[in-house]
Amino acid sequence: MILDFVEKREDIILAVSIILFAWLRIPYLFQESLWNDETVYMWMGQKILENPAFLLTSHPAHHSYGYLFSILTAVLNLFLPIFYSARIVTLLFSVMNGVLLYLIGKKMMNKYAGLAAMLLLGFNGLHIFITDRALLDVPITAMFTAMMAALVYFDPDSIKSGILLGATTLLSILTKTSGMLTVPIVGLALIAMYPDIKAIRKEGIIACFATLVASGLFLVINNLFHFGRISSEPIGDFLRTIVFSGSPTFYIENASLIYSTPLFILALIGMYMALSGDRESRAVVIATLVYFLFFSFVISEKVPRYGLPILPGIIILAVCAVNKVVEKLELPSYAILAILVLGYFAYQPANSLLSQRAITYTGFQETGELVAELDGQENFETIYAQSVRQIRTFSGIDFKNDGGRISGLPVNFSDLENQSNILLQIDVWEYSAPSWVYPLDQAKLDAILAANFSLTHAVQRDYPTQQGLQKVPVGFLLVR
Repeated sequence: MILDFVEKREDIILAVSIILFAWLRIPYLFQESLWNDETVYMWMGQKILENPAFLLTSHPAHHSYGYLFSILTAVLNLFLPIFYSARIVTLLFSVMNGVLLYLIGKKMMNKYAGLAAMLLLGFNGLHIFITDRALLDVPITAMFTAMMAALVYFDPDSIKSGILLGATTLLSILTKTSGMLTVPIVGLALIAMYPDIKAIRKEGIIACFATLVASGLFLVINNLFHFGRISSEPIGDFLRTIVFSGSPTFYIENASLIYSTPLFILALIGMYMALSGDRESRAVVIATLVYFLFFSFVISEKVPRYGLPILPGIIILAVCAVNKVVEKLELPSYAILAILVLGYFAYQPANSLLSQRAITYTGFQETGELVAELDGQENFETIYAQSVRQIRTFSGIDFKNDGGRISGLPVNFSDLENQSNILLQIDVWEYSAPSWVYPLDQAKLDAILAANFSLTHAVQRDYPTQQGLQKVPVGFLLVR
C-alpha cells in the first residue's frame, strides 16, 4: 500500500522530502553566532539596496564575486532585517540544491535514486552546518549542481537547452570566484559527451559554446577592470601553488567530515563504472574531478567547506554504484533507498559542529547598534574596531577608506596615545587582532583603561568556561 502511494503521489513524497531537508537546517539558521565573512555579504546587500550602482564598484569583485548572493539578500532586505535576509538566501540555495539532485538522479536512474540523492545531501552534517551561515559555499555548491543538471538534461539539438547550460556558468561566476571553473568543465563535458567532431554543428552545442565565450569574456573584462589583470589572482600564484600545494590530499583525508567515508568509497566505485557508462555519467565524473583536482592542487588554502561543491557529484556517483547493484540483482527499484543508511554517517558531524559553534562569535549585532548610538551622540573622529566587518554591518558606518570612520586596530597600542575623541571596540573573538588586545584578559583591559579610556558598555553572552556555560562579557566599548 505504501509503495502504491509512492508510485502514484510522487509530488507529495517530494514535498515531504523538501520539508525534511529544510527542517534539518532551520533550528540553527538564525543562531546569533556570526563569522566575519558573513557580514561582508550582508553589508554588500545593504549597499546594493541603498544604491544599485554599488554593483559597479570593486567591492563585489574583491569579495569573492559575491554578486548573486548579495543581490538576492538585498531583495529580501526590502522585507526583513539584513541578518535574516542573508541567512534565508543561504537556506533557499540549499533547498534548491536538494531539488536539483533529485532531478539529476531521476533523469539518470529513477525517482527513487533522485530521492536518495536529495536526502543524502539533506543528512550531510557539513552541508547543514554551512547552510546556517551566510557564506558563498552553499550557493556555489547549488550552482555547480545546477550546471550538472543542465548537462544531464542537455539536448544538443535545442538552442534553448544550450543557452540554459551556458547560463549556469555565468550565474556560477556571479556566485563565487570558483564559479569560473564551470566554463572549462562544461566545455570538457560536452567534448566527452559528444566526441564526434560533427556534433559541433548541432544548434544546442553552438549556442552553449557561444554562451561560454560570453561568460568567459565577462569574467576577463571584469577582472581587467577591477584587478588590472585577466584573473582575480596573479597567474604566478597559481603556478607556485601547483608546485608547492599544501596537502593536496586534504579533501581525501577529510572525507569523513565532508562526504562520509562509506559514501566516498562508493563514489569511487561509481566513478569507475561511469567511465564506460552513458553521456550523463561521464559529465558528472568530469565536473566532480575537475573541481576536486583544482582545489586539491591549485588552491593553497584548504578548509572542509571549500570541498562542498564536490559533494553533489560524490552523492550522484555513489547512488549510481548502488543502482548498478540493484539492477544486477534484479531488485525492485526502490531498494536503492537502502543507501540512506549512509546518511547516519554523514549526519554525525552536525550535532557537535552546530552546538559547539553556536556560542562563539556572538554579541556583534548589539555591539554594532551601540556603536551607532554612541557615534550619534559623540561624532567620533575615528572608531577603532577589532571586528571591523561586523561593526561596519551593524552600525551602518563605513570604513575610513570608503568615506566612513571605522578603522582596524593599530599594531601598536602606543599609536593611540595622542588621539582623542575616539571609540574603541574590542572582543574575545577576533584572533587576528594585535597582541595588545588578543587573547583578551583582565590585565590587557586594565592597561587600556589606564591609558585614559572609559568603559561605556560591556556586552554579555554565554561563554564556555571550566565551570560550563556562563554569562560573561564578550565585547567592550571604550571611549577617550
